[in-house]
Formats: sequence, structure tokens, C-alpha cells
Amino acid sequence: MTDFQQKLFLVLLDKGVLAITALLIGYWISKRLEQYRTDQQRMSALERDKVVLENELDKLKRTRQIEFKEKQLSQFYWPIHFRFAKDSAIWKIVPQLSDQATAVPDKVGREIELNHLVKNHEEIVSLMEANIHFAQPDAELLREIAAYVRHVAVYSALRSTKTYNLNPIDVGEPFPEELIACLETRLKRLQSEYEVLVLPHT
Repeated sequence: MTDFQQKLFLVLLDKGVLAITALLIGYWISKRLEQYRTDQQRMSALERDKVVLENELDKLKRTRQIEFKEKQLSQFYWPIHFRFAKDSAIWKIVPQLSDQATAVPDKVGREIELNHLVKNHEEIVSLMEANIHFAQPDAELLREIAAYVRHVAVYSALRSTKTYNLNPIDVGEPFPEELIACLETRLKRLQSEYEVLVLPHT
């Protein structure tokens, strides 16, 4: 092999090694880029999944809030509100409770008390006892409810023993004056909160 041939062989060998090295480096870079793209796609997918999960959790939280407020309104506040409305329409015509000219005769008044007023109050107490956890009462409302329960217990006891010449107020258990206002305030607030929650969210 001549000197020229040796030099040519070394040049070609050198170029071949360089080409193979370049190919290997290119391949390694290509693999690294592919891995980087895969990692980026995975990160993007994880971010999307995170956003979807957060949205689902928000929807679930909102759904639970709506369901709880529905129970507060339908099982505590609205039924009690309507029963007190019924009570306010009837008690004024009972002579044992009212001195208004529209009062009915004593006998009729006693029937109304036993069959309507006392029964209505006992239904309200039952609703309060069974669903107090939906009321989420603060100290003020709890105090008013406790006073009302005592008032009804005495009222029911008096009328069940046919005692018509005494009312709960006469034995130290008056109707709690702030109860209805407390309930109405909370009812209005809850109803407003509920209406906001059920509005369509974009």
C-alpha cells in the first residue's frame, strides 16, 4: 500500500468515524427531543386533567351546597313559615286568646284551639326537633326555639286538661316575640343564596 493510499484510507476512516459519531449524536439528540416532547405532552395532559378535576370538584361542591340549602328550605324554614302563617290567621278569632270583635263563641274557640292551633304548634315543634340540623341555628335562634318549645309544651298541657282560663304567658312561658322575625330573616337569606347557586354557571 502506497503512502498515498495509506493517507486516503486514514482520511476515509476519519470521515467514517466522524459520520458515525455525527449519526450517533444526532440519534441521541433526536431521542432526547422525542423524550422532551413526550414529557411535555404528559405534563400538558396532567395540567388538563388537573383543571378538569378541579372543575368537577367545584361542581360537586356546588351541587352539595344546593342540595343542603334545598333541605334547609324544604324541610325546615318553608314548612315552619307556612304553619306560622296558618297560626296567625286563626288565633285572633279564638276568644281565649284574643279580645277582638271577630272572635267566635267560646265553644267553637275551644274546638279550634284543640283541633287546629295546638295541633299546628305541635307540628311545628316536631319539624324543629326532627330537622334542627338543617336550621344551623346560632345562639339567638336556638334561644328563641327553646322558648317556643317550652311555650307549646305548656299550651298543649293546659288545653289537654281543659284549662281555658290560663294561657302559657300566665305561667311564665310567653310566645317568644323574636322567633318569627329570626326565622323570616334566615329564610330570606337562605332563599337568596339558593337562587344564586342555582343560576346557570358558564
